[in-house]
Amino acid sequence: MKPELGAGTGPVGWSHIAVGFVVSFIVALAVIKAFVAYVSRAGFTPFAIYRIIAGSAALWFLAH
Repeated sequence: MKPELGAGTGPVGWSHIAVGFVVSFIVALAVIKAFVAYVSRAGFTPFAIYRIIAGSAALWFLAH
């Protein structure tokens, strides 16, 4: 019997999981490289401001 994982729309084979893992890994490497390049250019100040605004919005949303 072929090993499969159950999903909402039907079974998912291991080949699908392997492809998803590889694609996710490649995309993560690209995003990390782009983020490090941005931080090297602009510093952490814009990122910190973004995180403070996003965190405040999340807290406000959860409180209401």
